[in-house]
Amino acid sequence: MKHIFLFLILLTGTSALAQSDSVGTRLYRRGYHNVTEAGLLLGHVNVAGTRLANRANFTLSSFNGYRLGRALAVGLTVGADWYSTRILIPVSLGLRGDLTRGKRRALTYALDAGQGMTWAMSREGFSDLHGGLHLNPMLGLRFRSRTKTDFVWSFGYKHQYVRSQVSGDFGAKTVMENRYNRFVVRAGVSF
Repeated sequence: MKHIFLFLILLTGTSALAQSDSVGTRLYRRGYHNVTEAGLLLGHVNVAGTRLANRANFTLSSFNGYRLGRALAVGLTVGADWYSTRILIPVSLGLRGDLTRGKRRALTYALDAGQGMTWAMSREGFSDLHGGLHLNPMLGLRFRSRTKTDFVWSFGYKHQYVRSQVSGDFGAKTVMENRYNRFVVRAGVSF
């Protein structure tokens, strides 16, 4: 855990390298890069092959990394996903970049892969609770502004695995495996 905090401190120390007044060179200059977004996780709940309900859940995401060039920034993504009965904290290695070079807007990509943590979940009723694989590919648009903050809009897919174990009567244990597969729509800022 202390290695993650050290990594974050090193990343924030490079923010002075990212400062520039020119809109054209600012986006592709090496240095600190942040993308912070909020949005919706859209999907439905299936039980035994039957669709029970449609869901729209809230999601937050913050990527902090180092931009190596126009097409690649590498860093750490931390977020929060509110599902109907669970709150998961995805911690991922992330990639970000621009696929096109536009003066006013650019097509972007994002890829996060890591672990969904269950720190924020209540342990009541669970004898064992583990987050699992988190995968989140995205495509989006970056709208450049005259300030140092740009606006981003993105959409993609999110997969999250959770395993829980419930102790029942007479020592019986029930293991539940949940796979959340959701369409994601987000909007936010980038600098």
